[in-house]
Amino acid sequence: GYRPALSALEASILARFEGVIMRNIIRTEICDMLGIEYPVILAGMGVVAGPALAAAVSNAGGLGVMGVINLNPQQIRQWIRQVRELTDKPFGVNLSVGLCPRIDEMRDVAIEERVPVIFTAAYRADDHGHRIKDAGLKWVHKVASVQHAMAAERQGADAVVIVGMEGTSFKSIHQLPTLISITSAIRVMKVPVIAAGGIADARGFLAALAMGAEGIYMGTRFLA
Repeated sequence: GYRPALSALEASILARFEGVIMRNIIRTEICDMLGIEYPVILAGMGVVAGPALAAAVSNAGGLGVMGVINLNPQQIRQWIRQVRELTDKPFGVNLSVGLCPRIDEMRDVAIEERVPVIFTAAYRADDHGHRIKDAGLKWVHKVASVQHAMAAERQGADAVVIVGMEGTSFKSIHQLPTLISITSAIRVMKVPVIAAGGIADARGFLAALAMGAEGIYMGTRFLA
């Protein structure tokens, strides 16, 4: 199938993991669910995670997620089409409830364009999630606490990202460090749990898997 030559950025991303994650050695449930080689997900950071970075991560075997918080619906459509010119691999978009100004329209564009994985974040998102799932797409919700992860599971999320206190972005009074959050969540949850917060290299990646996470959601490291 289509596989463009690796760019310098893609080669750099792959090199950060391939020394420890030999191809096809580590494969988790989230890989099968999202159609990716490695359980490594680019965090949808504002407008920093655009088409080029998302495509680079996807081409390297992870899941590139675009941050569209400051875009209007038409710009989102353009970004989705741009990333498809750069990769034929799965990718996602991140919609932050309460922060995206026209989130219903933004969600509808992502559904119309058949974005494989749509992430929601910040607040309760089951109305969006049900529409995403009814369209036959994957819905992943990002939370800051175990109790909110459990709520997302009850509401039908295919997987959840739990961001520990070490992570950037929004905070919660219920938020705990990544180590505590992930090890607590995997005892009570059935859907895949994705770890976020303070993970910056292969050692952190393997530690997250050892805690029971099915993958990692990482942002700042891709900008370093």
